Amino acid sequence: MLNDLKNIREDFVDPWLGIIFLTMVVLIAFISHNFRAHIRRVLLANFVSRELTNHKRDESNTTRKANIWLNSFFLLNVTIIFYVFALKMSITFGLSNGLFFLVCVGSVFGWYFIKYLVQYFIGMTFKMKELTTSYIEQSTIKDKAFGILIFPLVILTVFNRELSDIIFYGILIISVIYLFFRWINGVVLGIRQGNIPFLYSILYICTLEILPVVLAVKIFLEPIISPLA
Repeated sequence: MLNDLKNIREDFVDPWLGIIFLTMVVLIAFISHNFRAHIRRVLLANFVSRELTNHKRDESNTTRKANIWLNSFFLLNVTIIFYVFALKMSITFGLSNGLFFLVCVGSVFGWYFIKYLVQYFIGMTFKMKELTTSYIEQSTIKDKAFGILIFPLVILTVFNRELSDIIFYGILIISVIYLFFRWINGVVLGIRQGNIPFLYSILYICTLEILPVVLAVKIFLEPIISPLA
């Protein structure tokens, strides 16, 4: 009987992770209540060009606040996906789950900041500030929509132990498809607004996406691995 209870308790989700999910549920409820029209516009902007134009022109204080909350929600989803992937691959560098999750939070949020900082720098260096700004705006719209739509699956992959692996592989597939269309959109944007050839458009968008990732990996991964190697 005691062994059965022990097995059941070991199957529970860490309490701190449950608190994080509860916080995310409260956060999305808060966003939905206060910025419902903005959420609708973000979702439609991925499919309707008129909504995309309206979103880009809207510089109100309410929109800025909504963008901050939605970007934070997206990054929390990415953090949990990265965390769960690392656990499944047994890549925790010997750290406790809680401490490793904090490392994931710092890495994801730091990567996000460095990525867009580098992208703005690249845009100024190549004198394509307007194109880079348009690309970042459209990319963040896709990021926010992705964060909203993927959240139910993120919950299931953590709390539904029987289907966790299947759901998580589904998340990975959806993430790859999302990134593919995100980059394709960047290439099309480069051709339409940048007036540059197809090949240069691909190279420029790859530079915008790959270079920040390489820098983030160098900055965040090496300090973690070197003491453990």
